[in-house]
Amino acid sequence: FTKKGKPIHKVSVPDNMALLSAIVGWENLFAWYWINPIRMPSRDEMQAALTHSRVVGIKIHAYWHCLDPDQTKPVFEIAREWNLPIYLILNFGWDRKIETLLQTFPEVQVILGYAGFPYFDRIWKIVRSQNHVWVDLTSFHVDENIILAAIRQMGPERCLYGSDCPYNFRGSRGQFDYAKTLDRIQKLRLGSDKIDGILRGNAQHLLFDTAIAR
Repeated sequence: FTKKGKPIHKVSVPDNMALLSAIVGWENLFAWYWINPIRMPSRDEMQAALTHSRVVGIKIHAYWHCLDPDQTKPVFEIAREWNLPIYLILNFGWDRKIETLLQTFPEVQVILGYAGFPYFDRIWKIVRSQNHVWVDLTSFHVDENIILAAIRQMGPERCLYGSDCPYNFRGSRGQFDYAKTLDRIQKLRLGSDKIDGILRGNAQHLLFDTAIAR
C-alpha cells in the first residue's frame, strides 16, 4: 500500500478497544468491531467487544487485509452466533464466490461497503434477490451515477448513506467535509421519505430496531 510513492502503514490487528474507549462518552457514536480473520482475536476479547453497548456489528475489510471469501467464513459464523450484521468491503477476486458465501449465511445481515466496489452492478445483480444484503453509498469509489444505479437496482430501502470519514471529501481547509457526502444524496429526486430512509431510516431499522428483536 502506497500513497504518492510512499509506504502506508497497514494495520493488521485493528485496535477496537481503543476506539470504543474514545467514543464511550458520546451517546450518539457507535462502532463496528473490525476483525481480521488471519489474526483472530481471542474468544474472551471478542465476547467483551461484541457485548459492548456501542458495538452495532462486525466489520471485515477484505481489500485491506487481502482476504478471499473462504477466509471470512469464521467471522460470518461468529456473526451468525451473536446475531450481528456484517459490514463487508470486498476484495478483487470475490465475484465468483460472493453469492455462495451469502447463501451459506442467510441469517446474517450484510452491508456491502462502497456500493459493492469493485464490482458494483455485477454484484447488485447477484444480491438484489437476497433480502439480507444491503449496500452503502460512500467513498470516492462511488459517484452520483453509481449511487443512482444502485438505488434503481437494489431499491432505496436497501441503500444506506455512508461518509468514509475521515477519508476523502475534504473542504477548503483540508478537513473532512460531511456536507459533500450529504449533498449528493439530498439532491437526488427520490422524494423526502426515500431520502430520509437512505440517510437515516434504513440504518436505524437495520442496526437498532432489529437489534431490539435480537
